[in-house]
Amino acid sequence: MSEILTVRLSRQNLNTIPWLVWSSTEDEIIASGELNGLHELDDLASYVTDRNVALLLNGQDIALKEVNVPAGATRQFATMLPFLLEEELAQDIDELHFSILKLAGDKAWIAAVDKSYFKQCIARFAEAGIELHKVLPDVLSLPLQENAISILPWDGHYLIRQNQFQGMTLPEQLVPFAVTQMSSATESDEDAEQEATPVEQVTIQSFGALPEALQQQVTATIDEQPAELPMALLAKNAQLSTVNLLSGEFKRQASWLKNIKLWRAPAIAAVILLVVFSVNTYMNVSQIESKATAYRAESERIFRAVFPGKRRIPTVSYLKRQMTDEKTRLSGGTVEAPLITWMLEVQQSLKGSDKVKIQSVKFDSNREELRIQAQASDFQTFEKLRVALSDKFSVQQGQINRDGDLVSSSYVLKVK
Repeated sequence: MSEILTVRLSRQNLNTIPWLVWSSTEDEIIASGELNGLHELDDLASYVTDRNVALLLNGQDIALKEVNVPAGATRQFATMLPFLLEEELAQDIDELHFSILKLAGDKAWIAAVDKSYFKQCIARFAEAGIELHKVLPDVLSLPLQENAISILPWDGHYLIRQNQFQGMTLPEQLVPFAVTQMSSATESDEDAEQEATPVEQVTIQSFGALPEALQQQVTATIDEQPAELPMALLAKNAQLSTVNLLSGEFKRQASWLKNIKLWRAPAIAAVILLVVFSVNTYMNVSQIESKATAYRAESERIFRAVFPGKRRIPTVSYLKRQMTDEKTRLSGGTVEAPLITWMLEVQQSLKGSDKVKIQSVKFDSNREELRIQAQASDFQTFEKLRVALSDKFSVQQGQINRDGDLVSSSYVLKVK
């Protein structure tokens, strides 16, 4: 994003909260102002849309330290860091939030801030509907040039940046001593690195009028930069800075995780719906499979009734082929009449006629009729069978003949 909303907080003055929207594309201020307290943060909600938000914390509220990393302790450094600084910090280490700004070799640069205060700041912005993308010390938002110390006078104090990860905010009377010490330390570091190579004198890069006492006490060259609105100067560099105190428990969640939270309820509902649908589908499939099994069993029963000599049915296609061949054989050729259907209905009609014995069945495809020759023990049985067959077919009964104890007759069946 080319625009950034920058807000500066100070525990020493919570009644004056400056803010500014800077556009790197236009290289100008879009909007700026001051709030009269944290309770007015809601007024900034309209400036958040499509913009990143950076929070600058007063350098007086943050301890910036350079720490020696014990040999072999790089992996455990984050865990042991608070104990390495326990004697250097006035506040209890359990009350502080530590951020590792950079870890290189046996050196590390860290920032420590009061955890309770830091948590309250983030929570208040969240309550106002403002998501913080970056939190950093205001002193590390000052412009930085090689072999130079940057100073910005602001509200009776001076923001001082010594290097990429170190700086402080001091009252006027302490600035000469601090700058002199920084200049000496910087020159010593350059000497150690370059050995015999001549060291360029440290320059003080000033973004405002410096105290006269400072100008008299330090030997460093003072490079006065054009006066600029402090918040604009800090906002421009905050946008470029890689420093971010939102680490550890305060680390920003990835956007895709936030989207997951937003879609959690619909996703749960979708999963429940899918489970219900799957169970319903499973039950329907089970019912269909049960019916298919029943139909298969009935088909096999009919098959064995028609072919008593064949007990093994390897496949459904085998069963269909055998029944089709038998239908063709009975009809004397290829037929279109529903012979199998007729046979099933005849079988249904014979269920109540246990005394009837079928002697022959013949199908006449030309006349589309089925002839059945049957035998029974009495005339009444034939009459019952005729009535049963009449429910499904048009029935013509032939002459009934007696031969000893048995009675025989024939039926000619046609579709109604």
